[in-house]
Amino acid sequence: MTRFSAPRRSSSYFDRTKNQLINSGSKVEPTGIPLVKELIQNADDRKAEQIFLIFTPESLWITNDGETFNYNEKQDDNGKRISGDLVNLGGLGKKLAEGEDDRVGRHGTGFELIHCIGNCYEIHWWDRVNDDHVSIRSNPEFLETGAQESYDYPWNSDLDEHNCPFDLEGREASLRGVLFKVDWRTEKQAQKEYGECGQIFMNAAFPKWNKSDRKVFYEDCRDYAPFLIQFCKSITSFNVIWLDNKNSEFFKVSRNHAYPTKKYTDISVGDFETEIVEISSQSGKCEDYSISTGFSGVKREILNLWSNKSKKFDRRIKFLHGWARVHGAIGGKNTKEMDTSIGLTSWKYPKYSQFHTHNEFDCVNCPMGILDGWKQDRTPIVHIHFPLDSISRDLEKLAEPGKTLLHSILPLGAVSENQFMVSADLYVQENRKALEFDGDKGVWNESSALTAFWLHSQMMNHLCSGNLGRVEESILQALPANPGNWFSSVQLNSNAFPNGDDLLGEGRRSELYFDFGSAPWILDTFDNLVTPDNILIPSDENGNYDDEIKVVLETLEMSVMRQKTHEHILSAGSYVLDDLRNLLRKSGIYDAGLSSNIRKEILSKVESSVLDDLSIDCKLALARMVNHLDSDFSGAVYPDANGKLRNRGEFSTIPNGLSVLQELQGERPSLHPVIEDIFEPGETSVQDALRIIQSMQESNPEKFENLGDDDEFVDVIMRMADQILSDPGITDLDRIMYDFIPCKIGNRVFVRAYQHLVECPHCRCNNPPILDDKIECLECEEILYRDDLDQRIPLPTGRPEDWSRMHIMSPEEQDIPAVVAERIVTACSSEHFSDRLATGDSKVGLMRYLGKKGKSTKSPKQYSLFQEEALNNWLGVEEDSEPVSVDCRMVFLDELKEYAKTGGHTNLRGLFNDSPIFYDSDRNWAPASEFVLYIDEVTLDMLQGGEGVVRTPHPELLDENQVENDWMTLSELGGAKKNVEFEHLEAAIRGLLGENLDSYGESSEKKYKSLASIMIHLLRHEELLEKKTEEFDNLEWIPIGLQDGFESESDMYCKWSDFPLPGRNFYSVWGQESLNPHIRFRGEPVSPHQYLAQTDIEWLKEKTKSEPNWINEVGMSHMPNAERMFMAVVSDSDNSNEPISDELYSHLRNLQSIPSTYNSQEYRFFHPVTEKWHENVGKRTLLVEGDIDAEIIEGNCIQKDGISDDTIVFLNKLLLCKLTTNPEGSAEVISRISTAWAEEDYTSQQIPDILKILAKAWKEYHEEGIENVQLRCLREGISPIFPIFEQNNIVKVNELVIVESDSHMAEFIGRAEVYTIDKLARQEEQLDCRRSKLNDTFSINDASLWSEIEKDYSSENSDKISQLLDLLNLNDPETQVSDLEAWVSAMFDIEWWHSEENFYTNVPIPFYENGELVVDFANTSTVYLGSRQSQHADKLDDFINNGLSLVIFSENNHKHVIEMEGWTKEEGPFPEFDFNLVQDNLGLRQSDKDAFPELEFYIADLNTAIHHNFKELQDETIFEFLSSLVKCFRTQKSLQIQWKVGDTEISKGTKPWTVETLRSEPPIWPEIQVTYNTNRITEYDRTRIVKEILRKGIALRLDADTEGRIAARKLVATALEREGEEVRSADIIELISPLLEFANPRDWIEVDGYEELWGGDVQPKLASELVLNPDVATARSTVLNWYKDAGCQICGALTPAGPGLTSYEETRSQIFKRVASRYIWQSATERGGDVGNWLYLCPTHHKLHTKKCIKIGVLHEDDEIEIEDLVDRARENENILNEINSNRVFFNVYERRGTETPWEEEQTGANWSGFSEFKQDNNRMTSAHGKKIIAKIKSFVRSNLNS
Repeated sequence: MTRFSAPRRSSSYFDRTKNQLINSGSKVEPTGIPLVKELIQNADDRKAEQIFLIFTPESLWITNDGETFNYNEKQDDNGKRISGDLVNLGGLGKKLAEGEDDRVGRHGTGFELIHCIGNCYEIHWWDRVNDDHVSIRSNPEFLETGAQESYDYPWNSDLDEHNCPFDLEGREASLRGVLFKVDWRTEKQAQKEYGECGQIFMNAAFPKWNKSDRKVFYEDCRDYAPFLIQFCKSITSFNVIWLDNKNSEFFKVSRNHAYPTKKYTDISVGDFETEIVEISSQSGKCEDYSISTGFSGVKREILNLWSNKSKKFDRRIKFLHGWARVHGAIGGKNTKEMDTSIGLTSWKYPKYSQFHTHNEFDCVNCPMGILDGWKQDRTPIVHIHFPLDSISRDLEKLAEPGKTLLHSILPLGAVSENQFMVSADLYVQENRKALEFDGDKGVWNESSALTAFWLHSQMMNHLCSGNLGRVEESILQALPANPGNWFSSVQLNSNAFPNGDDLLGEGRRSELYFDFGSAPWILDTFDNLVTPDNILIPSDENGNYDDEIKVVLETLEMSVMRQKTHEHILSAGSYVLDDLRNLLRKSGIYDAGLSSNIRKEILSKVESSVLDDLSIDCKLALARMVNHLDSDFSGAVYPDANGKLRNRGEFSTIPNGLSVLQELQGERPSLHPVIEDIFEPGETSVQDALRIIQSMQESNPEKFENLGDDDEFVDVIMRMADQILSDPGITDLDRIMYDFIPCKIGNRVFVRAYQHLVECPHCRCNNPPILDDKIECLECEEILYRDDLDQRIPLPTGRPEDWSRMHIMSPEEQDIPAVVAERIVTACSSEHFSDRLATGDSKVGLMRYLGKKGKSTKSPKQYSLFQEEALNNWLGVEEDSEPVSVDCRMVFLDELKEYAKTGGHTNLRGLFNDSPIFYDSDRNWAPASEFVLYIDEVTLDMLQGGEGVVRTPHPELLDENQVENDWMTLSELGGAKKNVEFEHLEAAIRGLLGENLDSYGESSEKKYKSLASIMIHLLRHEELLEKKTEEFDNLEWIPIGLQDGFESESDMYCKWSDFPLPGRNFYSVWGQESLNPHIRFRGEPVSPHQYLAQTDIEWLKEKTKSEPNWINEVGMSHMPNAERMFMAVVSDSDNSNEPISDELYSHLRNLQSIPSTYNSQEYRFFHPVTEKWHENVGKRTLLVEGDIDAEIIEGNCIQKDGISDDTIVFLNKLLLCKLTTNPEGSAEVISRISTAWAEEDYTSQQIPDILKILAKAWKEYHEEGIENVQLRCLREGISPIFPIFEQNNIVKVNELVIVESDSHMAEFIGRAEVYTIDKLARQEEQLDCRRSKLNDTFSINDASLWSEIEKDYSSENSDKISQLLDLLNLNDPETQVSDLEAWVSAMFDIEWWHSEENFYTNVPIPFYENGELVVDFANTSTVYLGSRQSQHADKLDDFINNGLSLVIFSENNHKHVIEMEGWTKEEGPFPEFDFNLVQDNLGLRQSDKDAFPELEFYIADLNTAIHHNFKELQDETIFEFLSSLVKCFRTQKSLQIQWKVGDTEISKGTKPWTVETLRSEPPIWPEIQVTYNTNRITEYDRTRIVKEILRKGIALRLDADTEGRIAARKLVATALEREGEEVRSADIIELISPLLEFANPRDWIEVDGYEELWGGDVQPKLASELVLNPDVATARSTVLNWYKDAGCQICGALTPAGPGLTSYEETRSQIFKRVASRYIWQSATERGGDVGNWLYLCPTHHKLHTKKCIKIGVLHEDDEIEIEDLVDRARENENILNEINSNRVFFNVYERRGTETPWEEEQTGANWSGFSEFKQDNNRMTSAHGKKIIAKIKSFVRSNLNS
């Protein structure tokens, strides 16, 4: 059977376990819960769905149904277990689980918490490696002593074997779970002793369990269960079973599904998702007899519960589960401003335990692109649970009642004040009670927390959307605590967290978060979600929730806060966000912060609501509330003695001036006695009277609706109104806000307010008073209500122009039409109303009544009663009641005619100007402006086109005496015209164009001819043109006709100035025929004159001929439209081949661009010399000089011979043909010739012509400043060519490399295509270009300009250099070294030759790789910089042959590298070979060496000494690495010397010890690893090793010239009082060298300056001497065990270390040493690994021994012989060594002793005491020790025989 051992440890296992148990404890979790979390965590990591805890009286059983225990085990080549569950369980506090991905167990205290329950634990599982069931039990003694064996087995102990309950037949081998068992620790078991370890578990950190304790633990598991598994990745059920002789029971907590990583990470950044999840619990009874059947009963209960699929639950809790990706930061991960468009992930580089928080799209200096092997280390998802059901009773059961647990998947040992739960995969400290804060881990934690805030807000939006129902409990539990308290229990807070302003919509980050300040989230008593500014809290004067006020506010239909909401948020001690609580307090009815708008709204609703049905208590609450809000409130809110609600005025005394009020009201009421204290009733005011009348109207509306039936009541109301209007206390506002004045319209009697208007709140139009319930606004048609009193406004003035048709008139009769008199409003009393429509001879009021008003003034809006709709509304008749309206109009027209003819027309302005006040012969009414009084039939027919655009009045309206009709032309009435005017013609034009709807029936042809006739009419009557307006000039109305390209309706017409009149100029362009064959429409020729009558055309021709300037005078055009004429050069299948005149091209050249309608077509050109048509004329057409040019250039060319300048301008500017004499044309010439050259289209005879044409083209192309335009052929993949006259040759531009003459690349001129610009620009007489311009031109056309290549990095430039390298053939093995050095020099001239981002050169350089010299791109972090002049030059070739990547440059180039800014020997670029050359141990495996912490402790104590000596450094960490980064090992293997650079090694010799620096990040500073060979080391090497450690470590910390290390040196210099000096590692070592003489740090107090080093809490880590050799340590230990109680072997002294201390200062001293001993032995004794070389001496005798004051002797034939004498005797007779006694040893001490009594004579000085024996009878010399010493003495003597 395989044995399973735990890793060996160098310190007490259970001391560490005790610390883990103490650290895991938390006030927020009961005892045992941290262990339960660890068990759930392990099960979740192993993909279990269910976990079980079974409580029996003897044991706690734990099992799960996940992956088979230890199934993941891995072993090395020697069969040693290196990973797996078993290794992890043994890795106390070492986080061994970190090697596996997606494990919660990467953090946490570990399985050792099982010792919370008992002394040892059992594990039972099916083992994959052994293919068998395995049972083991931990052995506390083995664990504590660090024994190689850690477990007991069934074959060597009383361990019973069990199978895991899920080790079932048919179940997958990988899913058989594990079974743990741990016996409860009782008081007796706690006292159990374990061999030499004694009692291990008596410390209070190891709990003892009785039945009561176990039951409490069971109940704690039940209470915490829902919160333990809610965010697990796999676990869905937590089962706990209590088995007892009676009352056996279970409980089970389940969730409907888990949160596996893969499923929940499939979400986009910036999104969130939600779902409803449920956690349920059930409980029940177990079989009591199960406890009596042992494990079989336990197993039966587990499997019963495992297979239980019952849906009967004791309790269900629903949650809204939301999740989102962790967000990154704006501008990078350290800016701490969240950016929801960027995701954040956390990665780990396992080799160096380096962590990196990766900010997507914005990760500055990201290391992930540099090194392979990064693994994602944290799940980038944040989860939140909003409880949808109440969990308050669940939270009350926890250790911190009312608070939730924070989660990092499993709960942390920390709580939150929130009542929702947050989980993220955080970096947690070992005790799971605090988070990591440093570096990228801290960034990750903070970003996860920020994402939680954001996710919470998104979920609040979702929760308040109404889709989940409106449950008060769910919203309240989702409310946030103060952001600073969310994560404060784990010491996480940040300025980047939102503050109260951010969450209330008023902060700079508010857009990221839910707006608690203005979003609807409060559920009111009507089940509506409302905003904080709309909620009201029904609190009384003391802030208590008041049910009566609640009822009142609900009756007012206000949004009222529920009592539970009030208690949750505003009760004392509420956790809810303080800013939110402060905001909501202001919603209290009696709170001083209640907004004035809310106050007004409450009072407004009180005023408009019926509150009589309230209970008396509610009425009293209402009265007090209203009185508090407005002590002057005038509404009926005060209950009288009978409970009836009344206003204040009803309780007051009536004055004489309002005596009629007594008649109206009757007996006066009294105020309810409960509220007598709230106000003092006074005298009735006029306002009180008005409110009383208003109250009467509200309480008895029918009485006021039928006022006409009660004349007596009308009389009382009328007299009351007169008194009110006469009262001096009445205000203008009072008059219009109350309906109290009795009025009449016809027979209808009603009350209304005083003269006023109603202002529309939507458009601010003034409307007449509203007599019925509502009206439509006369302007915007919005509904206006009579009850909206705020809309009433006083009249602007009392003048008639401000009267509305609802103005209250005098009841006296007046001279107005009866139909008007019946419809005006008159007062019942004339005391205050005297306004009339007709006064004396003036009827201006009547005119204003009939006309329109309010268009642009504050006068009331009204339409003229001549308008049919307004008239029908006024009459109250249907729209088809034509006879009635016509009769009214005739009456109104008679009144208007009479008023206008009497001379009062100035008062008519604006009243009727657009009203239909006249009618035509068809009795159609229309405004006066449409009428012409006198017109003949012919003119009328032309203008109308058969339709009534121009009207004439009905004959019965006209008087034969035309003077009598002049009133109809008054401008105040709109002004009918006497005769036809320009405006009539313009109106006719617009009507024909369609602006008049009646013209739509006109046929197109007829319409065009009518418009043409109007044009001719205007030309024949030129005087009408004087009234043309700019608007008319811009009107397109003259029919010019359609043609191809001008085919839309808008193209049919042109403006007056654009129409071409026929004449000489017109026909010179158009041609002499009436139709032009090139201008067509749908295949047929067309003309702009086609709609003119032939007679009109002839008249126009004659007119323009006789009066050449006439066309200009009338403002029309001489020439046909150039855009339309452009059609003549458009290619088309129907093109005519008729010639085109040069005048047409001259006309077309004036166009600024090709008409858009022809923009995408092809064009043609008629050559007047060749009489040929050229097709496809355009950008690709060249205008060349002659035949030879056309032949060489090829393609589309037009010769310029015989073409006018205007035509050339047309071709060039408009059709964009290119001139070869300008840059674009010359560029085209080069491109065409280059293309033909590439296709080999030319003969050798053509080359001279080609060279000439190319030379001209290049000169033109580069001269005119288009050097930034790339040639077309290059864009098409063909390189331009360039003439070389000297060789009668042509070269490709893209193969040119143009260099400066002083460049290092000039070494290669004449090879490949390397030229200087001088050579190319100046070619004798054939070509003379400007060098700089030509240089720029070459650059844009793909020539390689070396000066540009040197400046800017691009992959293209890098490729060019590689191509040049190939052309120069520098990779040829035969390449000269001088060429390579020149190449390197040229590369170093390039500014970007090295990339700081990816550590590669951007250019190829020569270097050695895999033993060969190559010219390639080099990795500057792995290619080393060597020098043939360095001290290690002899190793260069060996390293090259072994594959090291190496560059070896010339002296100048070497210097160039090391003088680069930022270059370091360590990191390069090109790290220095010598600096990185290190020695290493060859072939030494980890298993070949043992950790040796004693040397680490010694170094750490030196660090303490340094900081003690340099007081200024005590708060610094300059040398802190000495305490943590020195790792020491010892081995018996040979330490072979190997030289190593990077990963390349060469082997050379051996060493006794090595001190290496291992570089990794983190830690920031390299780890110093010390290894020594115990077979070769001596104790005298201790000082040398320590100095080498210090020298390397402190040098790394101080000696480099980096900013941080320079600062450290200055700090140390200050501490040493050496300001301004350079302090290096040697200075520190020199200062502490005296300490190194002592192997025991406690002895350092003997050194000056260190006397007070140790004391109090400062004690050395190494409590004894530093002994390097294990044999020496064994020998010393043996001697100590022999004499630690007996004392000094010479005098028997035991010297206490100090008062009260139980330790002693006796020490072990070597007899034979290299120094400081009487007996010097250089060769063999210095290792001290033999007990025969040691004595146990007190401090005094130890000191005497080092000063050679002790002699050691042996016994020979009764003689004591000192060792030195023995040497001499043995030289004479070596056989004496066989004759000496084998175990008796003697000593002789040179010392001075004090007198024992006063009368003894004082000794005169020190002397030898004489030989005495080390006595065996008093335990001062054991027999074994004596024999060993004698044997050692014999060896010493023999070693000296020949010396």
